[in-house]
Amino acid sequence: MFYLHSNFITEFSDAEGNLDSADLNSLPKPHSFQSIKQQSILSPTLFSIVDDLLILLPVLIGVAFVTVAERKTLASMQRRLGPNIVGAYGSLQAFADALKLILKEYVSPTQANLILFFLGPIITLVFSLLGYAVIPFGPGLAVSDFSLGILYMLAVSSIATYGILLAG
Repeated sequence: MFYLHSNFITEFSDAEGNLDSADLNSLPKPHSFQSIKQQSILSPTLFSIVDDLLILLPVLIGVAFVTVAERKTLASMQRRLGPNIVGAYGSLQAFADALKLILKEYVSPTQANLILFFLGPIITLVFSLLGYAVIPFGPGLAVSDFSLGILYMLAVSSIATYGILLAG
């Protein structure tokens, strides 16, 4: 990084190495994430989806590992081993649980409305993840920047309870 900037400085400086203020303004600016987003070859929608996934996937993976740590802690409090088979020290247990959940047998109540019964967990998951949209994970690293972020987060998290009611 310094090597690139030193080439620019030597290009705009005089023999003694002094820079003019006019020359400083003409120096190339480093690329920001916004400028890359605007100059992207990808469509804005696809870039937005990739941007959102880059923020949400580490959060979901972090939650999976915190769940494993919680299960290990609770097991040690009860003098059990806890998850220790899948992966190193049970670190992949959350992913094994997710795979087991996906491959489970299809079971639904006989008198239930099937569309609402299966839509309930999806609604809960979607609105729970939408709550992360306003949480800034770093400078300029938020999915969206609302001025009423706390109100949005409360509203979206309260809608997530409807999924529980729909599932029965």
